[in-house]
Amino acid sequence: MKGPWKDVAVPRGMSLPDFLFSYMKRHGDAVAFYTDDRTYTFNDTMAIVKRLSAGLQSVGLVQGDIIGTYVGNRIEFIWLWLAALRLGAVVTTCNPVYTSEELIMQFNDSKVKYIVVEAATIAKYNAAKNKLPLVKTVISMDGLRNTIDLNSLLINQESDAKNRPRIDPDRVVAFILYSSGTTGLPKGVLLTHQALITNFFLVNNLKEGPPSFEPTPKDIILSVFQYFHAGGLIPQIWCFIAGAAQVSNVQFDVSSLLAAINKWKVTILFLVPPVLVAIAKSPIVDKSKVKSLRAILCGAAPLGKEVAMEASQKLDVHEFVQTFGMTELGFLTHLAPAYPGQLDRIGTCGFLIPNAEGKIVDVATLKELGTNEKGEIWLKIASFMQGYLNNPKATSETITNDGWLRTGDIGYYDEEGYWFIIDRLKELIKVRGFQVAPAELEAVILLHPSAAEVIVVGVPDDYSGELPRAYVVLKQNKTATVTEIEEFVKERVAYYKQLKGGVRFVNELPKTGSGKLLRRKLRDEARAEIESRKMTSKL
Repeated sequence: MKGPWKDVAVPRGMSLPDFLFSYMKRHGDAVAFYTDDRTYTFNDTMAIVKRLSAGLQSVGLVQGDIIGTYVGNRIEFIWLWLAALRLGAVVTTCNPVYTSEELIMQFNDSKVKYIVVEAATIAKYNAAKNKLPLVKTVISMDGLRNTIDLNSLLINQESDAKNRPRIDPDRVVAFILYSSGTTGLPKGVLLTHQALITNFFLVNNLKEGPPSFEPTPKDIILSVFQYFHAGGLIPQIWCFIAGAAQVSNVQFDVSSLLAAINKWKVTILFLVPPVLVAIAKSPIVDKSKVKSLRAILCGAAPLGKEVAMEASQKLDVHEFVQTFGMTELGFLTHLAPAYPGQLDRIGTCGFLIPNAEGKIVDVATLKELGTNEKGEIWLKIASFMQGYLNNPKATSETITNDGWLRTGDIGYYDEEGYWFIIDRLKELIKVRGFQVAPAELEAVILLHPSAAEVIVVGVPDDYSGELPRAYVVLKQNKTATVTEIEEFVKERVAYYKQLKGGVRFVNELPKTGSGKLLRRKLRDEARAEIESRKMTSKL
């Protein structure tokens, strides 16, 4: 199955920063970034990135080194990954709300040598540093003690790095982004320079087909995605190519978003559905203050039709663009065409982008299915990952011998070629667009001295999409309370992984005859419970 847009030839033979600079040079003195302090043009951005490349080179960063970021949404993050990639280094991004234990797990797995922190994360890094033996250099974005100040890498530096290495874009990894995939613990996804060039070139070249969503040099874009996340990198790169300006360093409560939209005359919002829910339900939203908005792009989780309709009326925005993708796919594979006002199409993730193929496969027989038949979505695109870091088993379970990537999502396509996601075969839980691996939470709970067995599932939630719930079997003659288990987990994981869906103590967990845990049975029961509660509340 192919999409409606014409396949295109993709540029080759350059690094991702060189590819992006080729566009940024065209945009020149147009504004690339708005921040509270000042604006930066595309020319400013390139000059800063070049100087930062020289600064990183001066502290020893070389091709093949792994540099890990542990910072929030700030413009310096964007400069940093561009500068590091120009030297052939590999960037791995860590969620800034991760605990010390989570940081240790990711950065030891990816063998980080250089780490970048900020005031909000330095205490957690200091608590972890004795268990990060490979880290040799700590760079901070806030001039912190016992670190190298990022600003010092920009001041009194050469205008560019010397003798930059030649980067083979097909072989050299640009990013190691962590994803739970279809099952198990978070795994490092290896994405090459060419993979990302391919994906963004395809998304920006939707030719000879239905009308498409395209940012323009006249657009000002505000994204609520966390920068460390694949969803956060998408608008950054998209804007460089399109020549659109980005608003950076904004707090993500509704009041701050509205103020930012009004201040900078934002035209496009990149949102996750929970933020759109908050906007739709907020009493302070006034469409007279957001007149500049023309479009909303929504991704990372399904968008409900009712929410979209409510938000459309409140914001007076009638162009909703939905996407589908995975980190493992090199980001996006589906895009909903931009038909302003056609909210009857809400619920679809759109068409396959150029050069991508898809099929629906019967989960039991692996037989290919046809139109409107529901099964697992398999996709093929030249932008997908090299594989999972240090995990050939998970790689072979995800990518078939003939080059298809098994998404773990259940869906179908209709007669017009629109694709729909209706369920999840994979185990992961989606909380406000963030992936939560049940296996990770189960491992944490089993550290509790009273826990014998546990299953964690996602339960539906109107605001967050899903919330983690634990079903726990206690050891014989041991006791624990719900609060005790919740607090035990809270101390060890990021806020969005906490057991906000509750804890249930059970005598036994459902299993097959061979002893395999029946996670889906508990998930289905939890969904039925939530639906029943909703129906009762309406009576």
